[in-house]
Amino acid sequence: MSNHQLSLLGCLSVAAIITSAIAADAPKISAQANAPNSRAKSTPAYEIVDGLTLSTNPSFWFDIDNDGVKEWMYGPQYRETVTYKHDLYKFDADFKNQVKLPGSFCNFFDGWINYSDKEEIDAYSTGSIFDFENNSFTELLSVDKNISLRPLDFNNDGRPDFWKGKPYDSDNTSGEIITLDGNGKFVSEQISLLTPYEYYNQVITSAGVGLGSPVSIWSPPTAPRGANGNSFAQIDINNDGYMDFIDYPSGYFLLNTGDGRFVIDQFGGTVALRDFDGDGTNDVFLYDRSAKELSVQLQHGNGESDVTKLYSGLACSEPVWICDFDKDGDLDILAAFNSHDNQISGSEYNDTYLLMFENNGKGSFKRHEYFIEGKINFVACTDYNADGNYELIGWTITGKSKYENYKWIYPYAIWTCSLSGLKVNTKCEIAVNIESTQIRNILPANIDNSGLTRLVFPEAMITLSDAKNTRPLRPAAPKVNYNTATGEVYVSWERGTDKETPQLDLTYALRIGTAPGKGNLMYAYAKADGSRLNMTEGNCGHSTYRRLDASAWPEGTIYVSVQTIDAGFMGSEFSEYATFEKRNPAASFIVSSVEGPTVGDEFVLSLASPAVEGNTYDWSADDGKIEAKSDGSWLATFPTPGNKTITLTVTSAMGSRATKSRTVTVNGARVTCDLAFETYPDAAFDMDCDGKTEVLAEKFYEGDDEGNYTAVKRIFNSTISLYQPWVTDINNDGMPDVVTSNTHAINEGDKSMKIEEFDKNITLSPRAYDFDNDGYTDIYKDKIIKRNTGDYRTFEDVQIDAYVFMPVDYNADGLMDFVSTSKELYINKGGLQFEKDESFIIPIGKLNLQSCIAADIDGNGRPEIVWNKYRTGYGTIHYADSTHVMWSDGSATSIPAPYGYQFGGISEAFDFDNNGCLDVVVRLNRNQTIQIIYFNADKSYHTEIVKNVVYSSTFYKRTDGKIGMSYYIVNGPGNQAPSPPTGLRASQNSKHVTIEWERGTDKETPATGLRYNISIKHKGAEGDGAYFMSPLNGGINGVAVPSGKQLLQGPKITIPLEAIPAGEYEVKVQSVDMQYQQSDFSETLTFTVAASGAFDLPSATMVGKKETVSVYAGVNPADIDFGEGAKVLSLNARSAEVCWLTEGTKTVKCGEFSSNIHVHPALNASFAVPGEILLGTKWIINCDNAHNSKWELVRYEYDNHNFFEVMDIPQNKNYDFRSIDGNTVEFTFSGYAWTSNFALRHTVSEDYGSDVFEVTPNYVAMNSAPGLSIVEIDADGHYLLNWAAPAELSQMITGVKVFRETSIYGQFEQIAELDAQTTSFADANSMPSVKSERYAVTFDLPYGETKMSTPHRPMHLMINKGAGNTWNLSWNRYEGRDIASYRILRGTSRESLQLVADVAGSNTSYSDFQAPAGECFYAVEIIADAPAMMSRMPSRAASYASRSNVVSTNDAGSLNPVTSISIASTSGDFSIDGTEVDALQLIASVLPAEATMRTVDWAVVSGTDVVSVNPRGLVSALKDGTATVRAASTDGSGVYAEVTISVSNLSGVEEIVTPADAAGQQNDVYTIQGILVKRNADSNDIRALTPGLYIIGHRKVLVK
Repeated sequence: MSNHQLSLLGCLSVAAIITSAIAADAPKISAQANAPNSRAKSTPAYEIVDGLTLSTNPSFWFDIDNDGVKEWMYGPQYRETVTYKHDLYKFDADFKNQVKLPGSFCNFFDGWINYSDKEEIDAYSTGSIFDFENNSFTELLSVDKNISLRPLDFNNDGRPDFWKGKPYDSDNTSGEIITLDGNGKFVSEQISLLTPYEYYNQVITSAGVGLGSPVSIWSPPTAPRGANGNSFAQIDINNDGYMDFIDYPSGYFLLNTGDGRFVIDQFGGTVALRDFDGDGTNDVFLYDRSAKELSVQLQHGNGESDVTKLYSGLACSEPVWICDFDKDGDLDILAAFNSHDNQISGSEYNDTYLLMFENNGKGSFKRHEYFIEGKINFVACTDYNADGNYELIGWTITGKSKYENYKWIYPYAIWTCSLSGLKVNTKCEIAVNIESTQIRNILPANIDNSGLTRLVFPEAMITLSDAKNTRPLRPAAPKVNYNTATGEVYVSWERGTDKETPQLDLTYALRIGTAPGKGNLMYAYAKADGSRLNMTEGNCGHSTYRRLDASAWPEGTIYVSVQTIDAGFMGSEFSEYATFEKRNPAASFIVSSVEGPTVGDEFVLSLASPAVEGNTYDWSADDGKIEAKSDGSWLATFPTPGNKTITLTVTSAMGSRATKSRTVTVNGARVTCDLAFETYPDAAFDMDCDGKTEVLAEKFYEGDDEGNYTAVKRIFNSTISLYQPWVTDINNDGMPDVVTSNTHAINEGDKSMKIEEFDKNITLSPRAYDFDNDGYTDIYKDKIIKRNTGDYRTFEDVQIDAYVFMPVDYNADGLMDFVSTSKELYINKGGLQFEKDESFIIPIGKLNLQSCIAADIDGNGRPEIVWNKYRTGYGTIHYADSTHVMWSDGSATSIPAPYGYQFGGISEAFDFDNNGCLDVVVRLNRNQTIQIIYFNADKSYHTEIVKNVVYSSTFYKRTDGKIGMSYYIVNGPGNQAPSPPTGLRASQNSKHVTIEWERGTDKETPATGLRYNISIKHKGAEGDGAYFMSPLNGGINGVAVPSGKQLLQGPKITIPLEAIPAGEYEVKVQSVDMQYQQSDFSETLTFTVAASGAFDLPSATMVGKKETVSVYAGVNPADIDFGEGAKVLSLNARSAEVCWLTEGTKTVKCGEFSSNIHVHPALNASFAVPGEILLGTKWIINCDNAHNSKWELVRYEYDNHNFFEVMDIPQNKNYDFRSIDGNTVEFTFSGYAWTSNFALRHTVSEDYGSDVFEVTPNYVAMNSAPGLSIVEIDADGHYLLNWAAPAELSQMITGVKVFRETSIYGQFEQIAELDAQTTSFADANSMPSVKSERYAVTFDLPYGETKMSTPHRPMHLMINKGAGNTWNLSWNRYEGRDIASYRILRGTSRESLQLVADVAGSNTSYSDFQAPAGECFYAVEIIADAPAMMSRMPSRAASYASRSNVVSTNDAGSLNPVTSISIASTSGDFSIDGTEVDALQLIASVLPAEATMRTVDWAVVSGTDVVSVNPRGLVSALKDGTATVRAASTDGSGVYAEVTISVSNLSGVEEIVTPADAAGQQNDVYTIQGILVKRNADSNDIRALTPGLYIIGHRKVLVK
């Protein structure tokens, strides 16, 4: 296939290529036109060579021995080993015969490739990578046979990586790539793939990264999708300078966001991307097969597009050729409508037509139609006679086929059709007649770099002309710009020139190496003289620029050259070299892990390039641990989930240094499949109580220590099939039994079950619950609770007032309540009596519930309601767009369905990531797909889609120690067993027996989130009937609680007296955490249930609290012994008032009757108060924060000689609290001036009592905020931080902490802790010559600390060569201070810098047109006034100065200036309607694509009171009106674009005049579009926000 074809439109599938390559016996070839009905004179062939076995796939050809002649792989041939064999061939000296080389390739061969720095050729196949040496293939890596390896340069270092995709899977979203590391090993690496929804709604955290260009926001043309291809091409789809990847036949593409992430999406059909209108932006040619329609979508720089339908009606053949046919400087389109592709019926085919679409240069096309006689099928377009015009090559079948030697042989005529510019000579000629197997591809081939074009068929090679194509002219040296801050190299070059091939049809290859002539960094697939080694496009395609990541390249001189490649695959000489000095060592590294790594999983860190002797490699990784391995790699593990930053700092022997950071996501859990069972388990329990859980999946399975499960070897197990089982205790012997609709399986121990079947089928409810606490499991259905009579066969109907939908112990009293289908809560009052709670409501509208669960998500002891509007019925299914959480405090969270999905039913809650919060499983509307919603204690969440899951709610601990979910494994952090409950006590009153205990504790699950498994046993009893309430695990420590068992939600159970017979009982309880891990049982409590009582008293109280004891009729209160420590306050006829002065469980007696009350220590809400607190600082309060703790700021007013409390002041305006632990809380007050009318109130409460403490602290205002003064560069070349404290803080500071921002925007890590007297700090790890850093400080105080200061980021200066003797400077703004102007310094040495210009503080670029000859040095400087009223001021000056890094003209890269800028918005227009949104995201398109500096400065040039714009192009509305926003280039070109923004219907905005006014807040911050910016943002986080509109604390807030 020739270069100028739409290469991937022309690619057949692998299967087609294989079919076309099947060899035949020696074909019969003639030069005579003996085809029937021939209408053209036969032209004798120049040369014919037959009897060959050739490949028509250009990827199979390569000059492996560098002799100038290309060898080829041929195959497949079917062999007895049922594999496909490829053999390697070469031509003899006169091209008359082929020679088979030793070494067969028994696999699907895909192509030749250079993937290392050895400048040697190797090979790859669909699922393997090979080393090729001495004509021998050695497999280095093999992947799953269903995986396709595709070479793509994902990390942009110039060498190919391999994407592991599923080529025929319509849901191809694999994020794994294979990369060769510095140790020469292939390692896998996960890349982040975004859906379009995630991409369009992302938070932009750094200017110029993350949104690409306006073309990024296009809507890809839609049509039925093609089959997912397996041959991706590399092209800059959206003109942002980063290489994207596209599979042209299917339309699948990966859009490179420039920050290591890719958007995966698909165009609606077969596509090609070329610039049809000459605006520098790639446009889209689309062929929609289903509609038989050709169209062009012109993409404009402002994000708009125009679609032109070219033709519809006939099936377009592939390939389509996009070339500059008339050589007028624009791209025309030639489409063939071949006879073979337009069958009418039977063997009748349509005629052949050619459509030439003439481009007028602006993307408008004029159609020229040509009828071709002879029903020819055109498959190739090439200039085989080197006359500067293209010719078409096609075929027809001229007669009947015949079957010879197990092959079908067809008679073919090979036709040629000449073009003259846009004109097609419709009088085609037969070049040759041939008998052959199927011909689908014809390859025009430049085999020996002579310029002679030969036509390659499967069994023959034909030369139609002896004219030779000349090679292109040698191009000029490329321009190279190296950005030391980002590590990126930007290379651009001028278009080449060729005698025969039009300029737009040329492609280009870069060669980059560490020495002249070397291509060890980027391989050009050419010899040193430019002779091409293959027959494919250059490694840069038609582009004239390439952006590369040089962080993996070694220190030293880098040599860059380019060559031009014409349509006949002739390569020019390489250009002169452009060089640049890389003055820091290679620091790039690879992070390899399992898919979805979780806590404890290992991240393997390996260098991307070979380690250099003498270099040191230092790692850091947030809270992770990094250990070196003996093989030259490192292992990193993390104890907590979240986004983690791994940083490598490399220091060379010469002292130069480089850093590279990667952000990895550590998940809380990962679900993997273990198909050990015949079907998915419905239940899990320990049959023989040996500490190893068996599972029930129709039959029983047991596991070994490695987690291998096999069927239990018992006779009963060979015949049973137990469907939809309940696990319960049928005979009350403490052991787990099984109930199904018609079967009892009674546990006999030793993994043996007694099977009892009965005729009457029982309709079991989905879950088993004991509603009346009589020890037997009941059934619920509609408005009936079927009470179990005790035999698990007979059930009595009890009518209730509502349809039971969701049982839940809502008030944690141990009695099962329920939520009805009509969304009402019914509280169990005992005896199967339920009372409606009128205050409860689920805001679902008129719809009845069908998908809802109740679970204590946040572990606070009170259940949340999770619901969505999924429903089924009457043969229809309604899926939901959102799932909702109604939190126990009355707030709500709505979770949208993932992009491309809808929610089905809500299945279960389980703490997958073991963070102390239950996570929720929701089914999705695709088969066997679920979403896990991972919750955090602050109500935030993240989600994960898990595919191929047949979900069940069976969670259990496997025998290998892992968590099982049905037949899946939940991989996650380790789990520690909770502690057992303590302090068991029992009490009895006239209605109930109450058993209570002190909560257990757990490392991961909050104490209030623990659940409990209770065992109540008749004293001394064993065997059948021994248990009143069965624990279902024999009451044995170490035996798991069966999955799905009804657990108690709180530390008590209430048993109605009518449910429990009088007598003596033994009770013990075990804690169960959110991962169903049980504790040991508590100590056993023996208690007696009396037939009648004497008094009622509460089950618990606290020391010193007065309690009223009700006395039964006929009982004298004076006869009651209230126990040790009791103080009787009063006695009445039917009551007594008592308090207890000591803690502990007290036994209260009257005659034979006794009951217990537990006396807790008195609650204490008090805390110490400092003598003076500065406004806006953090006050660390030591107090009782373990119990239910409530903090309020109240205000009093004085009226009529009395103080009275007024309404609470909203938290988000004045103060915030942050709970640190059970003994500590952090309080910050700000917003209003503090007065004596304010009081801080702390309330602690439990069911048994409460306490309140209230105080008015002495708050003092600060005159100025503490923080950094300036960041500069010290004499050693490091960043030096300077700070000063306000006078009122000077005597209070006890220490200083210094923070530096990580690679995640807004996330800081502490780098130093200093004494109180220190006023500066030099960051020895900083490299101002490479990049700038962001810093902040805090000051320690006797009672807490100040909030983090406003971050400072100094300038980083870069230099580029402009036209003539012009030098272009650019820098980032100094962040942290208002800068009025920047001072431009210049000198002939680093020490002689002098002021040459002042520019306004709004500028970040300067062009020096008057620089003297010779080397010049530059820096940028700011001078800022020192703040007033500072103590401990640096003595050096009354003003602060900060100077950037110094740059030299000798280090300047070549500048490609910006020529135009256009602006687009993600919404498609430039209006803000306040009824819908309050902000607008703008995106600037910078042209040309090869412009060196593509960043822009955003500014409001008029209407500053109407809108504001942040450095990332986000426009926030301030009021109704119009404003003009400008995007200006930063390269000194002076180019800019402006748009007018209109704002209307704006309302509801609360104004924060300055960020300081937001001090004291601690709320989540969202963009106006609802995208999370910062979790738990405090006042300093608010200060760090760029001006604009945000959602803060559920308010729309304008930050100025």
